[in-house]
Amino acid sequence: MKILVVTPAPARVLPFTSSLNKEAGWYVSQTASGAEALALAAADRPGLVVWDERTRDLAGVEFVRRLLLLDAGINVAVLSARAPETVLAEYEGLGLVACLPDQPGTREASALRQKLEHLQAL
Repeated sequence: MKILVVTPAPARVLPFTSSLNKEAGWYVSQTASGAEALALAAADRPGLVVWDERTRDLAGVEFVRRLLLLDAGINVAVLSARAPETVLAEYEGLGLVACLPDQPGTREASALRQKLEHLQAL
């Protein structure tokens, strides 16, 4: 699975991305720009985009809407320091697969991987 992580602070998510990269057949790429992420997603069609709410060039909900217009089959997870129920309410109707802490680690990577494998099996 191709995974695109959009974050202005890649060091903050290194344990998370390293864990995802270790999975056979999973490839993680990163960018710090929402606009660049949309261009990459249009060209590469990742199976998952992980959006860090600290990314400044686009608002999160706007980014996800534009992304889903490109391909409604792209799964989206959001990194946020806010309470998950607040984030999920804001993004309601946009089909987020996960709301993750703003500094996710290997535990979150494992849980997300399991969720995505379950979704792929459906």
